This record gives sequence, structure tokens and C-alpha cells, in this order.
Amino acid sequence: LAEGSHQLSFRSLPMPSGACSCRYAVLADPHLSTTAPNRKGRLFQESAIILREVVEHVNALEVDFCLIAGDLTNSAIEEEFKIARDILKNLQMPVLCARGDHDVHGEGGRLWDQYLGDLLCTELVHHPYRIMAIDTSSKQLTAADAARLRESLSLSLRPIILTHVHLLPNPELCRGQKAAEISNSDEYRALLLELGQKKSLLIYAGHQNIPTRLQTSGVCQINVPQISQYLCCWYLVEEYDNGLYHRAIPIKSEILRQQSRHESQLAAELFQEKQWETSYRQGKDAASRSFIIHKTIF
Repeated sequence: LAEGSHQLSFRSLPMPSGACSCRYAVLADPHLSTTAPNRKGRLFQESAIILREVVEHVNALEVDFCLIAGDLTNSAIEEEFKIARDILKNLQMPVLCARGDHDVHGEGGRLWDQYLGDLLCTELVHHPYRIMAIDTSSKQLTAADAARLRESLSLSLRPIILTHVHLLPNPELCRGQKAAEISNSDEYRALLLELGQKKSLLIYAGHQNIPTRLQTSGVCQINVPQISQYLCCWYLVEEYDNGLYHRAIPIKSEILRQQSRHESQLAAELFQEKQWETSYRQGKDAASRSFIIHKTIF
């Protein structure tokens, strides 16, 4: 190589086999806000614009359904829910959203039902899948949602769980005060593993937003990046004969992505909050961000 030059190597996902039989979008933690200043890399001022552009992109791709892994709002105030409704009503496919801890502050539960109750599904059957949005806003799996999961054992459909807080512990999620799984994970671990062994279980979680996946006993738990803070991307998922292709799709503005990355890194250095470091937020490698779940696993 000439002096001063660099050699780069890239690896793409393998060619899919067969036709695409299902296509869906998964995004997490829009944190819609009317707050003026951004916070530690979180793009509050631009949050509504970002979500609106993602909705436009998802519509253009004509996906079968859209999943949102919680923290739709940042402070659960009425203005944020009004903005959420104004944007999400434009989606041209079924939308499932799991409530996050930021969505239930104060009157958040009531406002969610008032503004979003008729827009969002909590369950969807899209053969061969049964997709369930569960409520882990209290950082627990509720008895009611556990009963829904248990019901899946007797159904022929394969379960997909949409949650805000991840259900099983993942050692790669190890920074910050909110890195833990649901508080009653031990109580329901056997149920989740039974679903994995008998049905194959796919879990999408937000909250931590570090691109990582945990695979054990037929369970694949995927933590989804958020759109309003670096990595500033979402997943396009396509099913082919050889597996589920997950591709990280960046938000429209690369300038905003880099602004968020820079401000997050500054927060890590100035406040000694290592969960905002670029090296942590982007996952351990490129395969953490775009990957295939092979049919032999799921």
C-alpha cells in the first residue's frame, strides 16, 4: 500500500435463498420530546422529525407490520402523546408497541390509552407467527402477560415477543444503572426456555439499545438500537428460506447520527458514564448490527 493509504475490508450478508415471505420493521425508543436541549447525545429536539422520516421509509418499503419496543415518549406528557399519534397514524400497516418505563410517568398510562389505544395492537397473527407486545414498563413480566406466553405452548404458531426491558440476562449489557433484565426473570426463565425448545422464540427488546443478541435453547433475544440516539438506526427484517435477515437501517440524516455519537462520547468522558461510549453503543462488531438468524436456530 502507498504511504498514508488504508486498506479496508467489508463482509456483506450472504445472498438470501428463495423469495421473501415476510418483511417487517423493528424500532425502539423514539423518546419523542418537546424539550429544547438534547441530552447526552439523545436528539430530543429532532425526535419527532426522525420518527416521521422513519415512518415514511417504512411505508415506502411496504412492510407487513411494524414493531416499536417502547419509550415512544420521553416524559409521558400529553403533548408528546399528541405528537406520537400525529406521526403513527400515517403508518400503512399494523403497528405493535410495547410500553416503556418512560411512557407511564404520571398520567402516562391513561394518556397512552386515550391517544394511542385505537392505533396500536397488542397482538397480531401473521402466519406462521403470533406477535405479542407485552408491558414491562414496571421492569417486570406481569402475570397476565405470562399467561399469554404460556398459551402459546398450545398453539401451532411461533411466538415473537415485543418488550421494552429484556427478559433474559445478557452479559453484554453491562453498563449503566438500567442494564439489568426484568426483575422477575428467574421466575419465568423456565417458561421462556420451554417456549424456545418447543416453538422457537424470538424476543425484541429496547431500553438498553445496544445491538446484541442472546441465543440459548431455541430462544433468540435481540436488543434493538434506538433511532434518537447513536446508533440512530432501526431494523428491517426479511424472511427467506434460509433465515431471518436483520439489516440495520440508519436514520436519514448522517449529520444527526454523528452529532449524537459525538455528544454521547462527550457525556461518557465528562460525566464518567461509560454506557454512552461509542465503542459500547455500536456493539462488539458489525455482525452485532446486521445478521441472519438461520432457520436451524429459529
